[in-house]
Amino acid sequence: VVAVTINTDLITEVSIDNGVTWAAITLTNEGVFSTGINMLAGGVDVTAQTGTSIKYRHRTANTKEQKIHATWLQWS
Repeated sequence: VVAVTINTDLITEVSIDNGVTWAAITLTNEGVFSTGINMLAGGVDVTAQTGTSIKYRHRTANTKEQKIHATWLQWS
């Protein structure tokens, strides 16, 4: 198993204008959720974007294997 560096190897982004503009979420490791599974959390300010069509994406910056078990979004 190769270590994955969050915000470098794994990049998560959100858009509220249907994917025209993307904002990177700074992820932090919140600890172990289950054996071998870490819970990541983060936030981002998207007030510079206008729109109501929310999209998110996870990108990898290299060929390291990564498994994402779930994604949860919250906004206000």
